[in-house]
Amino acid sequence: MKIAYNVTTKISHEAAKDWYRWMMDHHINEVMKTDCFESFRFMQLTNIPTEDGHTFSVQYIAKSHQSLKLYTESYADKLRADVDRNFKDQYVSFRTIMNILDEG
Repeated sequence: MKIAYNVTTKISHEAAKDWYRWMMDHHINEVMKTDCFESFRFMQLTNIPTEDGHTFSVQYIAKSHQSLKLYTESYADKLRADVDRNFKDQYVSFRTIMNILDEG
């Protein structure tokens, strides 16, 4: 069963443009280089207030729970620290894991 590893991030208005570019040019590439995921989707939430920043979601698609476990145990801490080094105190993130039941 494929797994969606979802990272939702609220980023300040001031940092949003730089964060988006950094995510596209660096961070997502580093996550994908782990070979734990087969694809990703990068989305912006549009149905929530934006007074204190913009909210984005990146869904990384893993082939199995084992692939996701490898990522969380071997790579996640280092990559999260990289985000914090570059955007400390400018964002908040939370993560969810979902089983993909059907794909269209």
